Parts: sequence; structure tokens; C-alpha cells
Amino acid sequence: MITASEPEAQITKTVESSAEVRQPLAFIPAWLDDYGLTANEFRVYGHIARRVGTTGKCWESVPKIAKACRISRNVTLKALRALTEKYRLLTRNKRVGETDEYSLAPQSEWAPPVPSEDRCLSRTKREKPETDPSLVGMGSDTLEEHPPVPGEDTKVIQFKEYQERQQQDNVVVSLDFEKPSIWRRNQDATRYCQIPPIYDEATGVEVQQQMETEGITAQKVVTRAIALSKVPRLILGIMASVGDKLVDAYKSLEKSLQKPTNQKQTQRTDIAKTSSVPETNGIPEHEFQRLKEEGIFLNRAVADELWAKHSSEFSNAIAYVLSKDKVKDKAAYFRKCLEQGWVKDSKSQRRDPYDLNAEQKQWYEWAASCGLCDGRPIRHCCLMNGEVAVVVFEPELKCHTTMPLSRAIQKYPCSQLEDD
Repeated sequence: MITASEPEAQITKTVESSAEVRQPLAFIPAWLDDYGLTANEFRVYGHIARRVGTTGKCWESVPKIAKACRISRNVTLKALRALTEKYRLLTRNKRVGETDEYSLAPQSEWAPPVPSEDRCLSRTKREKPETDPSLVGMGSDTLEEHPPVPGEDTKVIQFKEYQERQQQDNVVVSLDFEKPSIWRRNQDATRYCQIPPIYDEATGVEVQQQMETEGITAQKVVTRAIALSKVPRLILGIMASVGDKLVDAYKSLEKSLQKPTNQKQTQRTDIAKTSSVPETNGIPEHEFQRLKEEGIFLNRAVADELWAKHSSEFSNAIAYVLSKDKVKDKAAYFRKCLEQGWVKDSKSQRRDPYDLNAEQKQWYEWAASCGLCDGRPIRHCCLMNGEVAVVVFEPELKCHTTMPLSRAIQKYPCSQLEDD
């Protein structure tokens, strides 16, 4: 049995070994391996080249690419930027509202590979910026490089050089680097602030000490420092405002001191003031008593003010107020009559529309007796264009109609109704 099973076991091993041989081997072209890409750039390019496939385009988002390559999002963005802008191995098509589209660039657009002598340099090695030909002889010595600091970011170094160049007068330098920013983006389109590393050891020691002694976070330390940095400007603003007020007070005092201070003239003006009798524009006593007798109770100061402005219209206004039987507050009605010009003089006095003449009173009594009108008191009737309007029953229409009194008298005269 053992000898019979040995050939079968050998055949099974042979089949398994042949199956392992048939597995496709990973193929890396020589030009890509020798191009000089970094590990992250090489990994991102290989992933996109696999996802492109037969369509020639890759629509995968940056977070998914970073997850597949097992690197961070910022490192992925940096690698994609180098592959599309620096080496031009990929082409990017931006789409509004959707993920970017990546495709493999043709070989004619590739940038030259990285020289072998530059591949062993550290990431802190900086390339010397190109000098603008227009700046030759105009302070171009400001573009000299400083020795790199180990562990310091390239963008931080370039930003320091940019600040030094800005201090030079009449020198315009165009630098080809991305402006540093403290803002970073989250996947949900929100942003957060990330302060670059601080290489000042004393600052770091102070921040750590405040965090340990007070039990606060580094963000709280920065927030408090910013708030304290604004205090000197606030103090300067307050001092400037106080100084302006002091200058204004000094100027006003100086003007007051420059006025003539003649003692005799001052005495004369005092004597003139004491000897002169002020002119009184108050209401006469008999007019004030007349107001009280008529039931118009006004304050003496209010009466004096009204007399000074409308003394010529007092008698007409009193007569106009007395003609109103239903006025309860005669004092307020009297004031409105004078202030709003209801009574200018005796000729322009307004006529009471409810004061009917003899003919109108006779017609209204006759119309009420014969059923033409309802016979309500004339004061209860409404007004139309300043005239009393009565409710008339029209026999032709067999309905009640409201019309002015003059029109009712004209339409239904007494003689006509008596003849009918």
C-alpha cells in the first residue's frame, strides 16, 4: 500500500509545483526602476498605472489612493504633484464637483530622469534658485544660499530667505515656491490650523512649562499669547485718544484766556442787566381770567406761550370752542385750534355743518313726518364732503339711499310730495 501511494504523492507535488510556476510574476520596467523616483512616488505611480487599466483613466480619490498605498494624504498629494508637474509621468484633468482624473502621459512629455549623483542626497538638500537676468548688478548678491540646517523643512528655509530679500530696498525677487500656509484640509472639506515646527528651544521650554504648571493645552498657550500681543496696540490707541482730548481741552482753555477781561466793561454789563426790566410777553390777567370763566383751564406758562404766538386769534378761538357742544376737554381743543390754524380770524371761522338753516330744518321735519327719512337726530347723521348726509327712502327703487341734504331737498321738494 505504501509503495502504491508513493507515485500518487509525487504526482500531486508535481502538479502543485507546476501551479506555482504558472502564477504571473510582477513586471517592473527597467526605465521606471531607473528613473529615480522616491519610494512614495514609485508606489503612487504603480497604483495609478494598475487602476488605469484598459480605459486609460483613473478616477480614484486621493484618500483612497493614500489608503491603498498605506501613506498619509499629504504625502500622497505631494507625490501626485511631483508626478504631474515635476516628472510629467501623469496628466491630471480637474473636474468640477468630482474627483480629479489621472492618466498615463506619453513618453514624449516625460521629464529627464533624476541623475544618479542626485539620488543619494537628503530631502533637506536645496536647489539654488535661478537668478533673474534683470537683477544682475542690482543686488543679486542677496540670492546667496545659507548652509542648510539639519531637520529643517525646505519651504521654511525658502520662506526665511524670502523675508530677508524683502528687507532689501529696490530689489524685486520672483521665487518659484509655494507660499507656506498654516491651514490644512480635512476629508469633509473643513480646515484646521497646523503651526509649523518651532526650532527655538527657549520657546519650546516655556510652552511645555506652562502646559505642565497650569494644566492647559498648547493651543491655549498660543491663544493667550496672541491676546497679550494685542494689548500694546490697545493701550496705544487709548493713549492717543486721551492725548487728543487733552489737546482739545488745552485749545479751548487758551481761547477762553485770550478773551478781553476788562473789569469796567464787566461791571457795566452787570449794572445794565440788573437795571434793565425784562419785557414780558405773557398773557394779560383779564384774558387769563376769561379763559377760566369759559371753562378753558390752561397752565400759566402754556397760556403765556400761546398768547405770544396767537394773541390776535384768541377771541375767535374761544368763540369756536364754545360753539362745540360735545367738546369735553376744552383746554386741549383750544390749543389745537390755535396751533393748527383752525381759526384764522372771524371771517374765516369754520361753520358747523350740523347747524341747519330754517329751510333745511323745516324740510327735515317734514321728511321725517312723511316717512321719507328715519327722523334720527341730525347730529347722528354722517358727513359727505363736509355736508350732512341723510338716509332717504326712494319710492322708485324701494330702498334706502344715503345722499347729501341739499341733493335730497332738490330731488324731493315738499310741494312735489304734497301734490302726489
